[in-house]
Amino acid sequence: MSQARNDNTGSKPGPRPSHNAMFIFNMTQMETGGGAVGGSSAMAIVWKRIQAQKKAVTNPESVTPGTRLHSLSAVAPWKNSPGTLGRGAYVGISSIHMLFGNAFEAQVGHVFNSPGVQQLMPKTIPGFLQSLYQGFGADNMGLSRGEHGYWKGQLKGTPADVMGQIHPPASGPGARVGGLLGTLFLPTLRASAQAAASRNPYAFPVIAATTFIGANTQLGKGVGSVVDWFRGTGKSGTQK
Repeated sequence: MSQARNDNTGSKPGPRPSHNAMFIFNMTQMETGGGAVGGSSAMAIVWKRIQAQKKAVTNPESVTPGTRLHSLSAVAPWKNSPGTLGRGAYVGISSIHMLFGNAFEAQVGHVFNSPGVQQLMPKTIPGFLQSLYQGFGADNMGLSRGEHGYWKGQLKGTPADVMGQIHPPASGPGARVGGLLGTLFLPTLRASAQAAASRNPYAFPVIAATTFIGANTQLGKGVGSVVDWFRGTGKSGTQK
């Protein structure tokens, strides 16, 4: 009995993305005017985003200021520096761009190119397991709180102070959607993802898991409380 073939290519159909993955791709496509896509088209989009990231890293002058790729190019010098906050930020931004492309980016590229944030990138931060005992460190938590504050400003339509620089809210409905998504990703969860990614460049599962937890604010707060309890502080949200 012959197997089903793809009418367009004559090859066997590949694995189909999950419904959740397709929802994300379709949401980002509609945000950027591309319309809904199917499984094979989604894979093509991923490939294009990989190529766009490579170009942003090797030719940063070609990147549009304020975009998510602008953020990526800003932290790229530390992508091969294990243990640095820049490495953690690079893996995180790369992962987010892989999922959302340039949708809901709300001029975030200016944040990572600002002097205050750039000064933090070469700083060494504790790894994930070490952070459970000793805290995430002032640099990691400082950036995480700054990022969260930025997205809170986008959601409310108000300026945000990130590491000493004021960032006005971006225009357009995409900025508000970005603000909504960004504020659900709580500072402790951001710091957790960056701590893991700083030691392991393939820490996307950790980032994806913390992002999923962050989608439920109450659950995210609960995780923060567990981390604090494990470290013996007994105070939710308190960081060393």
